[in-house]
Order: sequence, then C-alpha cells, then structure tokens
Amino acid sequence: MRSAYPFNQGWSYCAQNVAHGLSDDGFVPVTLPHSNVILPYHNFDDAEHQFVSTYRKRFALPEALRGRRLLVEFEGAMIAATVTLNGHTFPEHRGGFTPFTLDLTPYVDEIGENLLTVHLDSTERKDIPPFGHTVDYLVFGGIYREVTLHYVEPVYIDNVFVKPRHVLTDSPSIEVDVRLHNASDSERTVGLYVAYGREDSPDAPALAATPSPVTVSIPAGQSHTISLTLDALPKPDLWSPDQPTLYRLVTHVMDGGNGPTIDRRWTRFGFREAQFKEDGFYLNGQRLQLMGLNRHQAQRRRNPQARVGRQHRPHLALPPIPPLPRPVRRAGLAGLRGNPGLAAHR
Repeated sequence: MRSAYPFNQGWSYCAQNVAHGLSDDGFVPVTLPHSNVILPYHNFDDAEHQFVSTYRKRFALPEALRGRRLLVEFEGAMIAATVTLNGHTFPEHRGGFTPFTLDLTPYVDEIGENLLTVHLDSTERKDIPPFGHTVDYLVFGGIYREVTLHYVEPVYIDNVFVKPRHVLTDSPSIEVDVRLHNASDSERTVGLYVAYGREDSPDAPALAATPSPVTVSIPAGQSHTISLTLDALPKPDLWSPDQPTLYRLVTHVMDGGNGPTIDRRWTRFGFREAQFKEDGFYLNGQRLQLMGLNRHQAQRRRNPQARVGRQHRPHLALPPIPPLPRPVRRAGLAGLRGNPGLAAHR
C-alpha cells in the first residue's frame, strides 16, 4: 500500500554549481522550503538571485521497498531543476510553478546510503515561462516548496480529478477522471472503485458509489485515464464562502479486477457552480461581488512564503504565488486567491 514521508529535513546547500559526488566543503545545512539567497527588501539587483545552486541530501530508505516503487515529489523549485540520484541524472524539469515527480526505484540503494543532488538554475531563461516576454515581477530562486517521498505499488493512482456537474438541478452528478500508471514490466489488470460522502461525516455510509469495480487493463510502462460518472445523487449542500461544505471521494485500485486493494487515495471537493457574466461573477446562481487586488510578494513583511525554516525571515525574498494557509485551502478557496498578501496576515 501507499505511504508517504516528509523529505524536507537534512538537506545541504551551496550557492554554486557543484558536481554530484564532490566534497561537501562549502555546503551549509538547510531545511526546505528554502531561498537560494537572502536579500534586503530594497536596493538590490535582481541578478543577485539569478545563478545555479546545488542542493544535496544523503539518506537511507525509511522502510523496505517490498516490491513497491519509490517516488520523490517536488512541489516547487524555481526555475529549472536537474536531479541526480547516485550518479543517474534525470531530464531537466523546466518551470518553477509546477510540481514534478520522479521515479527513483531503478537507481536507489535499498540498503546503504543514497545521494540525491538538485542543480537549480534560477536564471531568467527565455525558454521557460513566464520569461521570454515582458515580466513585471521577480520570481527569485530556491526549492521553495515541500518535498515528499512516496512508496507506491507497481500499479498506482497518478491523479484524480473530480468534476461536479449540474449542481443547481434536481439531477446532480460527479465525473471522476482517474489516471493510473503501470510501472511494472508486464500488462496488469486492476479494478477501479470510487465512492463519496461528506467530509465532516467520515463514518457515515457512502452517499453514492460505483455499483461494482470497473476492470481496466494497462500495458507495461504506460499510463491510462479512466472516466467514471456517479449520477442520480442526493441533493448536495452547496459550497459557498458562508457555508464551505466539503465532500470527500475515495478511489480504490484492486489487484486483478476484484482482489485486494493495492492503492487508495482521497480527494476533497465541493459542489458549486462558478460563472462570469457581463454584469459580474456568479456563484451557485447568485451574484457575488469579488473584492481584491494583485499584489506581488517582494515587499517587506508581506511575503507569505517567509514562514517555514530558520532561513525564512520577514525580509526574505522568495518566489510568488505561495500555498494558501491550510484552513483556507481546506475551505476550498484556492480558486479565489486574488490577494496573495492575505496569507501574510493569518
């Protein structure tokens, strides 16, 4: 079954491009999230944060693989990251605003020490958005979001996308897109089952579920997306800022079609309908006045990302678009963050 381990502690950092495997001289201990350089809040040259730096972590596996795959997930590294594990270098990930995941399994030492190196290019490269045209803000540099180590079965859930439909009618439904990946060397057949209920009533019976597992065959080394629909649902409580009711969908993957569960994932969602019309924004059929502004992050004591780790102080300059505070994310407000500075005043 799936398990996850935070991977933020025990990193070393050097503000230079250091080859994988060379001496640790010049490295300093850091905790992620981290900025590649600490700058004053004014009177600095934006070229000061544009350089290639090196992050390094030595680690042993927290538990045995037992036939599972080992994945590492980076939630954000600004702006181009090249990862090397025990001498194997993965293709460069380009884009500081998108997370990425790498399969470490073929290159990890299951018994001894492993060396993971990240060479981070924080220069403004025209081949990576938002650069290449006019940009009126700074993005800075560093592994500025969290890193997680995941254990998964050879066939696992790669992504789940829940799409409530017709929420204002008498016949609401849910469309669920599930992307599965088969990392084994042979075709695998699995069963897929989904069910949902209110998040505040986890022990209550499911409100709706697939009648029986849907059988799916996935070729070796391939990904496959399956779309399921749950219809004839009971009338839901709609999500709104005044009443942010949330539901939770669980996805099961069963070995052989109807065997034991080999992967399971929960997805939080809400029933709501959002529309922009000529006279404004409508939520659940009612006009809602949106009030906010677009404020960039390079301001003293207004940087929402200056929050984790001893390297992060109020004057620290970090990339924009931070994660929202956990209670706000749980309420489902991620789509309405017009003023990112709000996170600084929680």
